[in-house]
Amino acid sequence: MYKILNIGGKDYKFEFSIEASLYNDCIEKITELMINIDSRDENQDIKSMIASVSDIPSTAISCFYAGLLEHHGAEGDRSVLDKKDAKALIRVMFADQDGDIHNWYDVLDLCASQMREDGFFELIGLTGASKKRQPKIPQDHKRKQTKKITEVSGN
Repeated sequence: MYKILNIGGKDYKFEFSIEASLYNDCIEKITELMINIDSRDENQDIKSMIASVSDIPSTAISCFYAGLLEHHGAEGDRSVLDKKDAKALIRVMFADQDGDIHNWYDVLDLCASQMREDGFFELIGLTGASKKRQPKIPQDHKRKQTKKITEVSGN
């Protein structure tokens, strides 16, 4: 179900359904972000951490644009026809002091929340991709277990 976003006094329907699932840039960026988050560990070097964080603005704008496509893209009312239009809306949201969107992380969080609500990950076939992996626990520190054999006497 879509969410209504009021941006600059105009209502926009924000939904992740068929049109969003057909927008490859969104799929690629959100999948890459999920893989980076899922594979991150304590030993990750600072350079790769910065690289994954530096792509958040690009990922956020691609996802935001995808969420507007169903109702406002070429198949909708045609008010948001490209990423430049989406970026202009984000600029208005950033400037709104009373709003909840103040940075790229907020935009990405808005998108991810709506993706979950709309069942977007299931729609594109990524149902198990967002589950956290169980950490590996080293087994070499455990004592070796021996079986206790009891003898049964026949007396």
